[in-house]
Amino acid sequence: MKNREIHVNGQLVYYEGEEGYCFHDSETKTDAGIRTIPMTQTVYDAFRKQKELNLMLGLQSNVEIGRRSGFIFNTKHGRPIMPAGVNSFLKNIVNAYNKRETILAENENREPELMPHISAHGRVIIGTS
Repeated sequence: MKNREIHVNGQLVYYEGEEGYCFHDSETKTDAGIRTIPMTQTVYDAFRKQKELNLMLGLQSNVEIGRRSGFIFNTKHGRPIMPAGVNSFLKNIVNAYNKRETILAENENREPELMPHISAHGRVIIGTS
């Protein structure tokens, strides 16, 4: 956050283990997956607001997975959100947009421009450490 950069140098892999569903720290599949992405002001503001919301709701990340900690998008138990949860969020966003776009298009007598179904491709979990 301080340098306004996102460093992609690994991933959390979600799996079902002896203790139930878990994450473990893993390297990227290829060296080409390692990169630094400049953080736009919009992304910075969104992350900052989410961290503030986490603080207000008591949703601070309380886990360390491998060498990763400080997760921004957490469950009520302070763990990273699972891929199914991310996909559920994405589905709800697309459905809400498509519903609103359908109404607007009908009111404007035009065809709606609907978003396709989207899902998280990988297991990208964003943290601050």
